[in-house]
Amino acid sequence: GYSNFLWTLLVAAGMKLGAEPAAFTLPLGLALFGCSLLLAWRLGLESGLGAVGALIALLLAGTNFTFSSYATGGLETPLVTSLFLAACLQAALVMNGRIERGRGLLFLSALATAALLTRMDAVILFAGPVLAVFVGGPLTGPGMGRRIAADIARLTIIPAVLVGGWLAWKYSYYGDIFPRAFYLKAVNASSMERGLRYFYTFIMSYNLAPFLFFCIFFFGAIFRWENRIQFMLLATALFWCAYVLKLGGDFMEFRLITPLIPVMMILLIWLLFGCTPKRWLRAAGILLILGGSIHHAETFTYDRETGVEPVGMLSGHLFAPEENWVGIGRALSGAFGPSDDVVIATTAAGAIPFYAGLRAVDM
Repeated sequence: GYSNFLWTLLVAAGMKLGAEPAAFTLPLGLALFGCSLLLAWRLGLESGLGAVGALIALLLAGTNFTFSSYATGGLETPLVTSLFLAACLQAALVMNGRIERGRGLLFLSALATAALLTRMDAVILFAGPVLAVFVGGPLTGPGMGRRIAADIARLTIIPAVLVGGWLAWKYSYYGDIFPRAFYLKAVNASSMERGLRYFYTFIMSYNLAPFLFFCIFFFGAIFRWENRIQFMLLATALFWCAYVLKLGGDFMEFRLITPLIPVMMILLIWLLFGCTPKRWLRAAGILLILGGSIHHAETFTYDRETGVEPVGMLSGHLFAPEENWVGIGRALSGAFGPSDDVVIATTAAGAIPFYAGLRAVDM
């Protein structure tokens, strides 16, 4: 009934301490949200935005409606985001020579391990920072082969032990290592058209289309050596977007794009500050991003063609009178009580079996 192992363990730890799990995720998510903003600010500095540019990128990420909404969404999204941003920052520190390479790679390995234990598809998010450490480091010199072998060992030993042990336990306990979503989405054919509509809806709702046109004129700048951190961020975002496109998007309001939003803001500010000297153009771009978040918050509604549900609609599943999953679960609990003899079947309505305390089949 979960595909986010480490997040489930964290919530279980809160339950062990006597906390109600849904309530426990609120301070946990907010703390990780704050951590993500701090990491985004540091990453902006390492990307060469300067103090003002990094602060503006932080503010734009923090005021993004979707990004801030998932801080209290109860899902693993803030954890994945903070781990991903920490990995990008660690890679940037290594490439800029601000941290000893061996120590930086070990820390990057630990972050990748935690991310994989949270979501198995996080391997795609971490491909960019890991590859960038190699490409952005020394590529020639005496003993290069030994250095590469040592780097690979530092990056793989922690995941091999912890993730490998987890997968072995998972197979022995469940009879499989992949969650059901893997077979439903990643393996089976999904709608590329639906995925394209998913991204189109995001871009138009947040007024980001002008920036795509703007990028055409300054695309070559990202291939310069001094902009290798920006290239890492863009390449990672493209890797992940290709994966989301293959999945056909998601029904929750841009949840799969959320980890990229701070990176997106850093790249947009770099584009505005680094590629144009005109202050009025910078100010217009910043106001356009802020206005896009307001526009999205005020106008985004459910469309049957895209199938993307706004966060208000997602919350309504739990408490709105016409659905009230929490109430249904509590009613079933009152009718049947804790029982191994009663099995219920639901769609992806996890609140019902949780509050019912009954075994469930996910349809």
